[in-house]
Amino acid sequence: MIKLTSQDYNQGISSEINCFGDSLTYGAGAVGTSLLTYPQQLQNILYPRLVQNYGIGGQTMEQIACRQGAKPIYITLNGNVFNGTNDVSITSISTQFLSTPSDTTTRYASGILNGVPCLITRTVVSTVETYVIRGANSSVATIPVNSVFYPDSAYNAKDTIQVLWWGRNNVPNLTGLDALIDNAISIMSNPRRVLIIGVKPSLTETTGTTNYNACIAMNNILASNYPDNYISILPPTIEEMDFIKYVPTSQDNIDIANGVFPTGMHSDNTHLNGIGYNIIANRVAKIIKLYGW
Repeated sequence: MIKLTSQDYNQGISSEINCFGDSLTYGAGAVGTSLLTYPQQLQNILYPRLVQNYGIGGQTMEQIACRQGAKPIYITLNGNVFNGTNDVSITSISTQFLSTPSDTTTRYASGILNGVPCLITRTVVSTVETYVIRGANSSVATIPVNSVFYPDSAYNAKDTIQVLWWGRNNVPNLTGLDALIDNAISIMSNPRRVLIIGVKPSLTETTGTTNYNACIAMNNILASNYPDNYISILPPTIEEMDFIKYVPTSQDNIDIANGVFPTGMHSDNTHLNGIGYNIIANRVAKIIKLYGW
């Protein structure tokens, strides 16, 4: 486990906050002008700071860790060489870090491969997914088998506040999440200003169910490892609901008693709506303000 030191809590305003996660970070369920994702609401609370949303729906903790830099990405190119201005097929990739079952959106990731700046493109056509890569500045360079690709998203976030909300798409098998979080923190620059949001049970994964128990068990580990950096995913308190002038329904109170975020703060069984994301944003902002980051 990575040990944070007193220097990691030094005051000093960070102008940028980077949020890495899955659909809960991306903001699935937050639609319309008044129903914002938690990173958007966090930026509103902490304006004029920039809050970057690195959420991709449907991704596992391993995929997110690759984009953050906590897990290496090993790549092999067709012919083992960059080919000027032409895209080159990626024949082997250790983790498909731009993939998701949620959509067929074309995605891009810039970064460094064997010292060469480059751009990876992920496309899906008729259910067939393809990864290609192109070196910058018409590069022609030999690329050894299983070379490490270092994403710019990881490099650019090293010196910022990071908010990590991983694991929902791995439930109930969350083995290794704590190790990935350790790796994520270890690559950050000092001071390492990081917050970790707990794995969220769905609306139907109430107290005592297998998935609820898996979430709570991992959250207890994360809270124990990083007690001053952990953001609880327990249901909203009376004080939190009063603060945003939310009046829970009778069903909401049943949900809260069952250990999950209430129906009125969900857009579906898994995802929150703008109200639920507001609770998350307020929890994150409270810690950032407390530490004077």
